[in-house]
Amino acid sequence: TRMVPRPRSMAAAADAPSASSGQSLYDRLGVDPKATGEQLRVAYRALALELHPDKAGDHARARFDAVQEAWERLRDEESRRKYDAELLHERSTALRASTQLAAEDCDIDEAEDGSVTLVAPCRCGACFRVPLVDVESAGARGLIVTCTDCSLRAHISDSE
Repeated sequence: TRMVPRPRSMAAAADAPSASSGQSLYDRLGVDPKATGEQLRVAYRALALELHPDKAGDHARARFDAVQEAWERLRDEESRRKYDAELLHERSTALRASTQLAAEDCDIDEAEDGSVTLVAPCRCGACFRVPLVDVESAGARGLIVTCTDCSLRAHISDSE
């Protein structure tokens, strides 16, 4: 029999908010992102038993649903790979960019040759400049742009 580590804290894991607030689906289950499929399953089952509304009451419904959502996304290998890639991109972007900008919120600088550059102010007083065509090709994923005068970076994405 192989021992599988118990998740960090069952109740704390279930209280973890969504990835958009800095918490991941792994946090919801209380496991390390490198956890095996078996470790994910054991963590999910323990939390589901602890938080199921029939056992814990209706007040645990949101926490149970969060755990259920995490399990549904992480139990399938392909879905998990996609989530891991999204999580890596989100975290690396957050670490590298000092601000988030939508293309629609930037000013437009149109050159005589017809090329369009998006311009957004930086807190140093200079600006971020990026060709519109680059932002459009990056799409929702966006790209990191460095300020023209300082080392600050912005993540700019096409909102369409």
